[in-house]
Amino acid sequence: MDCGAAPGFASQDVDDRSAASLTLPDATLLADETLDVPLRISDAAEWLGFQMSLQFDPNLLEIEAVTPGNLAGMDESAFASPRPGTLNAVWFSPVVQRVSPDENLVSLKIRAKKALRLSEAISLAKEKIAPEAYTAGEAVQKLNLRFTERAEAIGETAIFHARPNPTSAGSRVPLRLAQSENITAELTDLSGKRLWFNQITLNAGTHLLEIPASEMPQSGVYVWRVQAGAATMSGKLVKL
Repeated sequence: MDCGAAPGFASQDVDDRSAASLTLPDATLLADETLDVPLRISDAAEWLGFQMSLQFDPNLLEIEAVTPGNLAGMDESAFASPRPGTLNAVWFSPVVQRVSPDENLVSLKIRAKKALRLSEAISLAKEKIAPEAYTAGEAVQKLNLRFTERAEAIGETAIFHARPNPTSAGSRVPLRLAQSENITAELTDLSGKRLWFNQITLNAGTHLLEIPASEMPQSGVYVWRVQAGAATMSGKLVKL
């Protein structure tokens, strides 16, 4: 797929000063966390089409689903993954369409296989498909990829399951906080007897809350519970 194959457009040198920025939130994801990530444009534009190729490390993340935005004529056929770690997108329209910075071009459902920051795992490939948009005057506009600040990317507060589980030592509970929160954590046995309690304040961002091995002196099943603001999560933890 190349702009030279699109009727009415020819490959040509592009002035970087006319480049448009695609934006992704620079979210931090924990291992096994899934997040819907919007791909947008930084400034309003009028396009007849665009093409791009995102590349990522398939050992770090997986794009589970791609949801087209509101551009007329864009559907699932506009996207292809010819090999692991690549997502291509090509869209053209017979009429000019306005692209707004407050609307999604595409929404990506991303699952992290390891803890990561999106800006360290995704980039715009340039080798096989030139990242370009085609404007109302049939000019070719270079596309760049820019990541928004992490503070903009943090979504709702979330608490995840303790890991490792089962464990032969301690365990940790991953947290993602939208704002500074008072955190309470406790560990009980199956009868409900409290064995450990902790109360701390953590800033917005991602954290790993430690459940000490010393609080689980014997093999067996324990129950953990963590509360962060209005969010609560609990589960069983097996000590080997």
